Amino acid sequence: MEKIINTLGLCILASKYMAVLLVAAITVSTGAFAAEFLYTGLESTD
Repeated sequence: MEKIINTLGLCILASKYMAVLLVAAITVSTGAFAAEFLYTGLESTD
């Protein structure tokens, strides 16, 4: 029984970690575009 709980806990941790990695990957891919957009926006307001 304890083994099942430990396995479930590991699965939950792994899925959370994968979700964080996925969000990080999306942030990096869109972040490059967003940073460029933000930079040009700041330049135009100056």
